[in-house]
Amino acid sequence: MAGNIPCITTVQGASAAVQGIEAGIRGDIGVRSLQELHRVIGGVER
Repeated sequence: MAGNIPCITTVQGASAAVQGIEAGIRGDIGVRSLQELHRVIGGVER
């Protein structure tokens, strides 16, 4: 990221960047453990 300009080389990466920017604007960014994320997306907790 020279000069604070990101380099995105794939469509998937660009999509993820847009989703992250939109979440930041909405204030939806938070921190979760992998276990909590797994539980939220419907995985089976062991």
